[in-house]
Amino acid sequence: MKLLLSAKSLFLVFLAILSIDSAQAQTITINTPMDFGRFVIVDNAAPRIITLMAGGGFSADPQYIFFVNPQMGNVTVNGYPPATPLTVTVGTTTLNPICAGTANFVTSATFTDPGVIVTDGGGSVTFDVGAVLSSDGGGVTHTDCGYNNMFTVMVAP
Repeated sequence: MKLLLSAKSLFLVFLAILSIDSAQAQTITINTPMDFGRFVIVDNAAPRIITLMAGGGFSADPQYIFFVNPQMGNVTVNGYPPATPLTVTVGTTTLNPICAGTANFVTSATFTDPGVIVTDGGGSVTFDVGAVLSSDGGGVTHTDCGYNNMFTVMVAP
């Protein structure tokens, strides 16, 4: 039996093999940024905590008065093979004020919801990201200004 393939056919077979063996480009999309809300602290004489809770919602020390409630972040990851378990690492950071003489805040205990991340049949998954925020407890009052920093989100199979 003779197998006759043209150069074009060989190229198409080669492309089909490449598409099976090569990984797709992975992307991470922040659908909703993690946000600890807008608030004042009545008393910052000790560290005051806000916890974004798995499943939604939050808890906070009673010294916080909220004008805008906190919310978990929401992230979509694309480009992995279907049914791939992923390890997600969210970095912690210090949120520094962009005005003078105010309290500093630190994030810790970052987590994802659900805790086990597995891609769907299309190779993507969407999950929530949360953390715990603590004031420095140094007695300096929190004034009305922005607190900014960036979080790192790393995803690996």
